[in-house]
Amino acid sequence: MAHINTRILDAGEERLNTLTPLRGYASKSLVSLQEAVVKLRELVDDVDSRVWTATNRSENPANELSQDESAAIVLYTIEWDPDHPSSGAEKPNYEQLQSKLEEVNNENERLKVRCNQQQAQIDGLETTNQALNKNCTNYDDEIQRLKQDNRRLKQEAQEYNQKIVHLNDEIPKHKEEIQRVKQDNRRLTQEAQQYVHEIQSLNHKIQLLEEEIEGLKRPSASSSGRTKTSFVASSESPKIPVAAFAMTTRISIQIMLISSNFGLQI
Repeated sequence: MAHINTRILDAGEERLNTLTPLRGYASKSLVSLQEAVVKLRELVDDVDSRVWTATNRSENPANELSQDESAAIVLYTIEWDPDHPSSGAEKPNYEQLQSKLEEVNNENERLKVRCNQQQAQIDGLETTNQALNKNCTNYDDEIQRLKQDNRRLKQEAQEYNQKIVHLNDEIPKHKEEIQRVKQDNRRLTQEAQQYVHEIQSLNHKIQLLEEEIEGLKRPSASSSGRTKTSFVASSESPKIPVAAFAMTTRISIQIMLISSNFGLQI
């Protein structure tokens, strides 16, 4: 049974409503029918042969139409094979829809798997975030403790600075005291040297007195020499050792006092 194009049969039912005119065609350049269907080659099967057929049928166009215009009308009204793949009859709409749904389902499954992977990553990140928040809490406590230590150290530093300022103020006083002590030390050292010289002189005098005392203690060699002169000498001789002894004792006491004051050993 031949296929009847319904585009011709329903012409009587066409509503004669005024429609919006098609705009933009006036600005397009006129081309031949063969050039006009170039973009339809990927959509309509064997469109070039149908254009050739329509052109041959329109060798003698009516109503003052050109051959391409008449061929375009023929091409519009020509019979098309409904079973051809370009018409979509090879694969019913249900199967096409089912195929599209399967593709969508597969894409959904792939997206679900990917979402599950991303959800696992998100869960891992949340666990890590919770651990980091816990660590941050510990860090906050540590920061508070460090701040307290910082304040305490600042207070101690201020106290130390005050002590340093006080000590810096005391340094000149101690320097003056040190200079005074050094002067006293030099003076006392000079005095000690003078006392040492005096002690040495006194020791020398003591030695001379001891020698003189020893000479006075020796008996006379001649037994007949007890003359008046010797009698006078013997009567005066006891006085000399007593005076020398007293002087020696006084000098020794002075030496001991000087030695005790300066820590000297004679």
